[in-house]
Amino acid sequence: MSAVLTHRLEMAGACDLALDADLMHWLAEDVGMGQTDRWLRHSCRLVGCMTGALRLVDDLFPNAAIAFQMKGRGAAFSALVIPVGAPAPFAGLAPCAANAVLAASLRAFAHASARQDGFEMMRAAG
Repeated sequence: MSAVLTHRLEMAGACDLALDADLMHWLAEDVGMGQTDRWLRHSCRLVGCMTGALRLVDDLFPNAAIAFQMKGRGAAFSALVIPVGAPAPFAGLAPCAANAVLAASLRAFAHASARQDGFEMMRAAG
């Protein structure tokens, strides 16, 4: 599911309520936040919102490094999320900087979940 969400984020503009709803479902089910207070923090908006994107990165990967920049005359933004202890940075590219950060975060989470290679990641029990 995270691969599909990542692709949708990289194609989405600054506002996509259906994508927001799907991201909330992903957080509740796949990430394991359920419908807790931690989950509710993200319920206002994620897609196109840098505050929401940075809050999500902080929840998923405490102390992660984040970098983003505009690529070629504002056509797209690239973002890197580097979780503590990760083997490599994770990249996202989208028309909106917040979506690029979200896409990179989803890639990092999918990698950490699949490999369980021990880099610092939020756990559902936390």
